Amino acid sequence: MKAETVMKELVMEEPMILFENSKGKLRLNPAALDILRAIEVPVVVMAVAGAARTGKSYLLNRLAGANKGQRGFSLGSTVQSHTKGIWMWCLPHPRRPEQGIILLDTEGLGDPEKGDEQNDNSIFALAILLSSLFVYNSKGPINQQSMRDLHFVAELAQRIQVKSQTDVGAEREFVLFFPDFVWTLQDLTVDLELNGLAVSADEYLEYCLRLRNGGEQDRDYNRLRSCIRDYFPSRRCFAFVCPASRKDLSRIQELRDEQLDPEFVQEFHKFLEYVHTSGKVKKVLGGHQVTGRRLGLLAEAYLEAIAVGDLPCVEIGIARMAELENTAAVKEALDNYDQNVAKISQLPSHIVYSRTDLFTSYHNEAVETFMRHSLKYDNGKHIRILEESLHSRYDSLIAKIESESRNRCEEILLRVMATLVQNLESGHYLHPGGYQKLTAALVNGRRKFEEGSINEVMAAEVLGSFLRVVKPRLEQVLQVGASLHQKDQQISALKDELLELEREKELREKERAVEERSRIAALVGQLEVQFEKENSMKLAELNSGMERKKEEEAMYSSEGRGKEQKKARDDYEHFERAHESFRSRSFSDYLYSLCGWLVEKFVWILS
Repeated sequence: MKAETVMKELVMEEPMILFENSKGKLRLNPAALDILRAIEVPVVVMAVAGAARTGKSYLLNRLAGANKGQRGFSLGSTVQSHTKGIWMWCLPHPRRPEQGIILLDTEGLGDPEKGDEQNDNSIFALAILLSSLFVYNSKGPINQQSMRDLHFVAELAQRIQVKSQTDVGAEREFVLFFPDFVWTLQDLTVDLELNGLAVSADEYLEYCLRLRNGGEQDRDYNRLRSCIRDYFPSRRCFAFVCPASRKDLSRIQELRDEQLDPEFVQEFHKFLEYVHTSGKVKKVLGGHQVTGRRLGLLAEAYLEAIAVGDLPCVEIGIARMAELENTAAVKEALDNYDQNVAKISQLPSHIVYSRTDLFTSYHNEAVETFMRHSLKYDNGKHIRILEESLHSRYDSLIAKIESESRNRCEEILLRVMATLVQNLESGHYLHPGGYQKLTAALVNGRRKFEEGSINEVMAAEVLGSFLRVVKPRLEQVLQVGASLHQKDQQISALKDELLELEREKELREKERAVEERSRIAALVGQLEVQFEKENSMKLAELNSGMERKKEEEAMYSSEGRGKEQKKARDDYEHFERAHESFRSRSFSDYLYSLCGWLVEKFVWILS
């Protein structure tokens, strides 16, 4: 099914709660997870956070295109916060048919009725970890109060764990997987000016994020601004005037664009264009894209950690997502293989048995299916499970065909050779001229066996086994009733026949070995493609981090911030070393690190 069709079928008529928040405890909504599991296309995830009653829900409803009469995110017209927990709205992407867009509306931060900062921290961390575009929404211009309301950013290093093992300086990795940052300013009543000159909203934001050159008293002031600059890969700002008069705000959702302030509408369309064109697909550390299903797995992993008092760990979350995704990918690959085998199994068994090329094709197709839906992160565990399962299925089918054919051939042989065997055992041929009778009986029995075992895959092996069993008796008869010349002829002919039957068996095994080599070659080839893809994603991720750190280094330099400039340079060099390490990795090193058994097969295919 095409991605566009999938998203259209899964369109939600209204938002649904994703994380319920009751008495300071967060819980995932199973119905929301079911919806996410059904979305198997990459998704752009936009989360909006901010203080209560700042217009987050209205902004999201306009983004979603909610019309009058359509239930969107809950709006409030009083001082009380309406959104509790985190709500989601899954929609088709308006510009990219192969993608979806998921809007997340978070509970108002700093709600005085709740008074639970720990709970706010968890909601904020989840919004950061799950989104690819994070929007912080506030009222009025950026001032010290609005900055203080955003103090959660400065605490992220204490709220999010990158690696499963403690890693000093791990927060430098934030820029590699954090969402893009957007600050939306609502209900502005002043013009954006600096030193008497009009500036853009982006320029205004950059000015507000400049550090002070004061002493210890400016540490907290600078700390928050440094975190915003260091953690997020990009930042933008959009400034909105109040959309309508005070009396119309209670029914704001019902108002058409022509009833709103034109300046608000103009700025909103700029914001909408940015979200639709620049909003990136959510990716995890390493560059793998996130689908709705994967987003649900990450949400479960992060909340599970929070629920027991641990920090949500990026590495553990990805590993858990990869484990479940790879398990599902193995199942999908095996289902694909079973469906293909079921089709050919309708043919006569001797044809099925002989079409090793088709089984190789089915095997390769199954591996391709797995590669398409899997993530690495597991040291080759799941590709090995898949390989062993495919071999087991093939070997079981071949063994079944051989066993059934052997049974039929043995029944035929028993029937057509019964008299000959009885006469051999009774000594009937042990007299002069007996070998001529034996020869005639053997030729007649073989003719009948061959007629009855046409298309039987085990006919030659069963006949060969029979001849090896009766060979001593045949030689005994020859000793009694044949001349020396006749003995030599008969024994030589019997040996040649047994050799020919052995050659048939060896040829069949050789053909299978050739196909096995072909399958391994295809597997190694697909792994090499996967290696190039993963390396490319990681290098792109590190390039992005290097570019961002280089930009910040230049900006800190222009501000005369030597300490921060050095830190940006150190971070740049850290990413540069990692980039060089990945760039210089060879495929053979990758294959060895993936799993030793694959290396052995790789060496075998090259030998």
